[in-house]
Amino acid sequence: MSGVLLENAFQTGIPANAAILGTGAMNKGLLLQVREAHTAETSQLGGHFKVVSGNVSTLVAQLRLSSENAKNLHDTFAPNSQARFESLASLTNGEKLLDLTQWSVVV
Repeated sequence: MSGVLLENAFQTGIPANAAILGTGAMNKGLLLQVREAHTAETSQLGGHFKVVSGNVSTLVAQLRLSSENAKNLHDTFAPNSQARFESLASLTNGEKLLDLTQWSVVV
């Protein structure tokens, strides 16, 4: 991603319709578009998102999900699907995937 400036989402907040890039161990490389704005120092992602790109299979393998939750997670991350972070949280057993410190805003 040469030429792209990344800012820690927890420190800066996230503007509405911004792109965020996963930087944590489990979400590294996932690129999402966030519909709603998030203020700085908000602890968790919430609201709607759309997957722009990323490898969901790696995430599923790391989370060790049931086959049903794995399928639902793949559906959630299907290209151009609209999903809610709250639904994602219920599928991932409360993993730190939604922690804003694990994401950077692409500016």
